[in-house]
Amino acid sequence: MPAITGAIETQSNRVAAWALGLAIAGLILFFTLFGAVFAIPVAMVSLILSVIAIGKARKLTGADTRFKMSVTALVISAATLVLSIILWATIFMFVSNSDVIDCFEVTDAAERDSCLQDSVSGWLN
Repeated sequence: MPAITGAIETQSNRVAAWALGLAIAGLILFFTLFGAVFAIPVAMVSLILSVIAIGKARKLTGADTRFKMSVTALVISAATLVLSIILWATIFMFVSNSDVIDCFEVTDAAERDSCLQDSVSGWLN
């Protein structure tokens, strides 16, 4: 009769890996042109998962708690969230304080381009 051996089940913090993966994805999205729109929700989900992972890491014992991974995910996602908010606030201030919105009411493409160039150059000077 074969001997029955019980395997010791180790617990690992899988939420930390998801949080870090999403934090890195959010940071990459922030630096892409069209992805900056999606960086805020991805960073928020990563921030929530990071907090959950830190709580889980404190409850686990052993070498595989992934506490440092959870904290790293928290820092990256918080930085991405702050940078994204600053970026969108800057864009909003630029658009609302300039005549850029009025340029989109012009129907002729050449006049619209000229209006946009004048608005942007006026704002930069």
